[in-house]
Amino acid sequence: MNHGREVFAVPNGIFAAGSVGVNKLIQDGAHLVTDVQDILMALNLFMIPEHIEMQTVLPDNEEESILLPLLSHDPLHIDELIRASELPTTTVTSTLMMMEIKGVIKQISPMQ
Repeated sequence: MNHGREVFAVPNGIFAAGSVGVNKLIQDGAHLVTDVQDILMALNLFMIPEHIEMQTVLPDNEEESILLPLLSHDPLHIDELIRASELPTTTVTSTLMMMEIKGVIKQISPMQ
């Protein structure tokens, strides 16, 4: 706050032993944080799904036509895709790889 930095504090009960410091920060002007949205708003950041338009993607094959409806902006583990699609693991992984190469989907972390 004094050094040009954003300070965030998660409130605690007024009678909790460890709340004095945090509550003092809030009193002195720290950003009160009750959920992740408070941080995003304070830093003028926005959740990606709110600002990306869903593009209509036409499937190139039967496997894509099965997988595409299962995908959304929310991360989905590959095991969930395999279970929901009822396709063999090798088919799901190879189809997802091709869809990623074409720019249709994006892997956000290994196996997700």
